[in-house]
Amino acid sequence: MNRKNVFLKILVIAFVEIFMIGCWLPGVKMSASSEVHAGVKAGDWIKYDYTIIGGSPEAPVTTWVRVEVLNVKEKNVTLNVTIHMSDGTEQNRTKTLNIVNVVAIDETLGTFSGFVIPANLTTEDAIYIKESGELTIDGETTKIYAGARRTVVYISFSWLWRGYGFHITYFWDKQHGIMVEASLKSSFSTVVAKATETNIWQPQFLLFSSAVFYVLVIVAIVTVIAAFFVVLRRKRSQIRSQSSESTKFLKMPLLHSDCNITRRLLYYIEIWRRFLGLCFLRSFKKPLLRAAKMHMPIAAMITVVMRAIVM
Repeated sequence: MNRKNVFLKILVIAFVEIFMIGCWLPGVKMSASSEVHAGVKAGDWIKYDYTIIGGSPEAPVTTWVRVEVLNVKEKNVTLNVTIHMSDGTEQNRTKTLNIVNVVAIDETLGTFSGFVIPANLTTEDAIYIKESGELTIDGETTKIYAGARRTVVYISFSWLWRGYGFHITYFWDKQHGIMVEASLKSSFSTVVAKATETNIWQPQFLLFSSAVFYVLVIVAIVTVIAAFFVVLRRKRSQIRSQSSESTKFLKMPLLHSDCNITRRLLYYIEIWRRFLGLCFLRSFKKPLLRAAKMHMPIAAMITVVMRAIVM
């Protein structure tokens, strides 16, 4: 029994030591319920527009950068980075990044390079950044990028490079771990990169969430249906009133044989107008009604109708 107890103690001590060594290794410290994985895949791309204030006005500057994922293997992500300069020139570079050891600034490219971190980081997690060491996620917020409202995590830190002090802020999309915004500020210049286009997520209609959008659609459909029934009810009442007026002459006494023909013709015209929508036939009503009241013969009625049509 003593040997078994000693063996168990050795296993426990070894496990604790391995765990402690792992915690001190540079990389990402995840919460107990999380695991490190990339949230992007081959074919994903994102474009950043650059805004640069200050610096040398003569030198060409970066206007936009497009990043496309070529390959993802465990914690390594291979990217194709296209850099477009203000003078129209472009650079294309292929870079392989480790998502748990972030390099914030690429000195050779002169751009931000912390494009990808592990997906679904929270404020309980820490990430290793070359320029500053291990940092804890500062917070989580919601902002609009590439036409959609996204939940993002962010980190801010200071960096001393060649005697100059810089303040760097990174925003990453929480779900995918892709950079959506980065800024570098110093006493002489400010550089901001912000995601404007991507195929990783779809733009939202009027920036509404899907639930709000569906509610608005339902409300719009109900409103249209209600307006339709209101208009239909008013239309029916107008037709009834017009029908009652147009059939008053049917109650006139039969003083002439032509009156019977006139009333029948007017009746059929009213039927056509109501059920076939021939609105132009309304022009026949008044001359025929006038002819019926005046007991005009058929020839005279035809003349009146023709005159109404021509006019």
